[in-house]
Amino acid sequence: MISETEGTAKFWQTLSYLVDKRIIRADYDFRIEPRRSFKIYEGKKEGVAQYQEYVNANGDDILFIRFGKVHQDYIEAVSKRKNEEPIGESTLKGYFKSKPYFLGNVQGVHFKNADTSAYAFNYSMMKALSVVNLERDYSADDEPKVPTETANPNSYSEAADKDDGLDF
Repeated sequence: MISETEGTAKFWQTLSYLVDKRIIRADYDFRIEPRRSFKIYEGKKEGVAQYQEYVNANGDDILFIRFGKVHQDYIEAVSKRKNEEPIGESTLKGYFKSKPYFLGNVQGVHFKNADTSAYAFNYSMMKALSVVNLERDYSADDEPKVPTETANPNSYSEAADKDDGLDF
C-alpha cells in the first residue's frame, strides 16, 4: 500500500513531468498568482453554500489547479507506467487536506479557456518545502538551436573536406 507522503510526492512529480511535456499548461490548467484574498468553499449548510474568506496577508503565490482536468491527465500518464497504480481523485483530495500548503476549493477561478472551480495551494510554501516547481520558461532563448547548415548527401568531397578531428 502506498503511503500518503509517497502518494502526494508521486502526484507532484507526475504533474511536473506533464508540465514539462506541455500536456498541462499554465493559465489553462493551473495558475500561479499572489491573489490578495478569495473565498474557499466550505460545503453546504442547510442547502446553502458556505464560504470562508482567505486573506493572503504575506502576499504568497497561490497555485490554482483545475483538479478534475489535471487528475485525468495524471491518470492517463500513470496508467502507461508498469508497476504503478494511479491514486484516485478522492484519495488525493484526502491526502491534500492534511498538508499545510493546501488551502481548499475555490469557485469561479478564471483560466484562459474557462471559469471554473479549482483547488488552491500556497505555492510559496510548496516551493520552500521543495514539494513542486511548476514554473517553466519556454521562451525561444531557452530552446536548443536548430542547425541551419547541411551537407549535400550526394557529394562525397563536401563531407570529406571538413576536418572532423578524427585521425584515420
